[in-house]
Amino acid sequence: LDTGTTNACSPALGLVSVWYKYTATSNRRIYLDTFGTSYDTFIAVWNKNANGTLSLVTCNDNSSGLTQSNVNLPVLNGTTYYIQVAQKNSGSATVATPGGTLQFHVRNFADVTGNNVFWKFIEGIYAAGITGGCATSPDLRYCPTAAVDRASMAVFLLHGIHGSSYSPPAVGASTGFADVPTTYWVGAWIKQLAV
Repeated sequence: LDTGTTNACSPALGLVSVWYKYTATSNRRIYLDTFGTSYDTFIAVWNKNANGTLSLVTCNDNSSGLTQSNVNLPVLNGTTYYIQVAQKNSGSATVATPGGTLQFHVRNFADVTGNNVFWKFIEGIYAAGITGGCATSPDLRYCPTAAVDRASMAVFLLHGIHGSSYSPPAVGASTGFADVPTTYWVGAWIKQLAV
């Protein structure tokens, strides 16, 4: 409980917070949201100073007209971030009873929010190295509504079966398919999936 904690994003105060500590293992972006939470939230991200105080990196209170929050956070390799997920107290005095259901999501893709019914599965196949998404610039995107062709699906399936470091044997003299030349970018993958 932290009634009276300043909300760095708006004049309202924090009522109760959950804190997370995240140390980046590469230069990249992560996405944080509270979509699906049953109460009003704000998210604040902090760095710790040498004297133990915190400095605000970024924050969000109410995303896209919702009472939940969303942060697009560029992180630096080796830097530790302190993430405050707070129940918002809309006045200067306590006006709500703490509690409810928190839904906090750390995401890799800008276009797959935590309240997407496929969020866990998409994050899972990304973590397993089965997909890297459809775009990396300016943000990592998954393109969840884009069609997947059969050629790309061969790569997905074989990575799913054999792991992210799998590479099929050389294609040889034929792929086994009249419409797939040996020079086709996934010819070896298609051939291996068929055998």
